[in-house]
Formats: sequence, structure tokens, C-alpha cells
Amino acid sequence: MIVSRPGLSMIASGVAVELLSSVLQYPDPLTTPANIGEPDDSSSLLGATPHQVRGYLSRFSQMTPCVRRFEKCVACGTTVAEEYVASGAEFVKEVMNCPSYLEKLTGLDQLQASVDNVHIEFSDDSDSVMSL
Repeated sequence: MIVSRPGLSMIASGVAVELLSSVLQYPDPLTTPANIGEPDDSSSLLGATPHQVRGYLSRFSQMTPCVRRFEKCVACGTTVAEEYVASGAEFVKEVMNCPSYLEKLTGLDQLQASVDNVHIEFSDDSDSVMSL
């Protein structure tokens, strides 16, 4: 059985354009305030601006979760923003030419390596499992 969602690209692009339009209305798009609690639709010309939109076609629904900014984020982390301001187009060129550049710049590569070194032991305790 083949399942296709031919309308998904139009939904995703429409949401992306609306999100970009909302973010760009702020003087500093990297510091766009988050929606915490009930969105205040009068907070800006285009209404409340979510930081992310997650869609579920199986439920025909969307949600806009609000989470704290991750300092090692390769999109909005402080290190990335500072490097972009300092280097501009050269920074973008380096990012495009070296796929691992952002991970190294933010320290995300070290975080990933430290997770790989974690050893977790699982025990098979059959006494705690009920059989039917």
C-alpha cells in the first residue's frame, strides 16, 4: 500500500512563510519572545509568534511547543549568532562547505561524543514481569 500526502508540501511551506513573516517583524529576530501560556494575539501585528510549529496529519492538528533555548543550538545558539555577526558571509560559506563546522563551533560534537561514552547496564529481572 502506498500512502501519499500531496498537500503536505503546501501546508509546510505556508506555515513556514507565516512563521518567517512573524519573526521578521521584530527588530532582532533571534530574540523574538516566546509564547508562554496563552498566546497574546495582540502582541504584534501578525499575532503571537510561536518558536516552532509541529503538525500531525494523522490527527489533522498542530501544536506550538515552547521550550528553553539550547545553548549549543546550531541555529540560534549565542556562539552561532556571534560568529555570524563577526564574519557574515564568510561564516555562511564555511557552514556550507563544511557540514561539521557548526557542531564543532557550538561544542555539540563534544556533547555527542560524551553521550557515546556513557555505559548503561540493563538487567533482565524476570521476577518483576508478570506473565499472562
